[in-house]
Amino acid sequence: MQRRAIAILAAAGLALLLATAPAQAKLGLKKLASFDNPTYVTGPPGASGPLFVTERKGLVRVIDHGRKLKRPFLDIRDRVGLRSEGGLLSIAFAPDYRRSRKFYVDYVDNGQDIRIDEFRAKRSSPLKAKPSSRQEVIKIPSPADTHKGGQLQMTPGGWLLASTGDGGDYNSPSKKPQKKNSLLGKILRIKPETQRPRKQRQWRPHPGNPFAGKGKGSPAILALGLRNPWRFSLDRKHPSRIVIGDVGHSHTEEVDAGPLDKVAGANFGWPCFEGDKRFLGCKVKHHRRPVFTYAHKHDRCSITGGYVNRDKGLPRGGRYFYGDFCTGEIRTLDLRRGHSQGTGLEVPALSSFGEDGRGNLYTVSLSGPVSRIVSR
Repeated sequence: MQRRAIAILAAAGLALLLATAPAQAKLGLKKLASFDNPTYVTGPPGASGPLFVTERKGLVRVIDHGRKLKRPFLDIRDRVGLRSEGGLLSIAFAPDYRRSRKFYVDYVDNGQDIRIDEFRAKRSSPLKAKPSSRQEVIKIPSPADTHKGGQLQMTPGGWLLASTGDGGDYNSPSKKPQKKNSLLGKILRIKPETQRPRKQRQWRPHPGNPFAGKGKGSPAILALGLRNPWRFSLDRKHPSRIVIGDVGHSHTEEVDAGPLDKVAGANFGWPCFEGDKRFLGCKVKHHRRPVFTYAHKHDRCSITGGYVNRDKGLPRGGRYFYGDFCTGEIRTLDLRRGHSQGTGLEVPALSSFGEDGRGNLYTVSLSGPVSRIVSR
């Protein structure tokens, strides 16, 4: 009898707790503006400032105080190739951007090669770039017209990270992502050194890169074995931690993650593995398995990597926001437990997520809208 009474009281207490507990805040999308095939959005480091949106055709547009400016920040349409998966793919700002005015763009040129260039904003007009300031940082031959990667991120210490795809090598028979002297299918980590003499390379490798100073591979490489890491990000709370969304082939999408010092030299397996399953049957000595995978079911077919949520105004803090280009569905992931859940949000043609200097999160639809993720 006593046990039954205790059980009744416990159940009543639980019911009261559930009744009085606040419901989890819902997420919504606040549209900021529409653009012509936007591919990425971000802002310079700092507490406040304008947003910069890359348009595939080669323009960088500005949203300032909630208003889309008519005049573009940068116009490199004459340099950008638009065949297949080409275009202007992302932009990143130097950590000392307010002083140096330096920023970097990742694009595919008219010859289908991947390029990363440095520019500066005008001192007299910070919302206008100086086209004549262009300096080539690195050019990566990629003769095929797909799988270019395209993400740029900068560490607080000024190291530039860039993703490259396998170049669209169908089924990857050449296995370029596994070749240490090829820059395709990799994450790169370099320091731009555009003031060096022209005969020298315009970048310096990070000393912690696996082949830096060893002569066994390209010193620019941080990690290898990726198919098309279209989007990756650094956790703003732990900026030495990288999270990569690698687009799969025919069965599996994957998320790879870890501290940069642990990821250095990591081999994520492609094309020997797709996700955590063998693909071509080739051998990888030390395959670093993904932290999360999902299958091509329910029309899901192409991951769009995002950001770890550090926006204090949003629920699900510390979870990784990601989505699928084919369905537009946005989900969040507990990176430690590998647990994924829906958000109720959908963005058709979800080309990217973005993060500004305050940690606010954004979505980008290739069909036009750029929106902020908000709590409702």
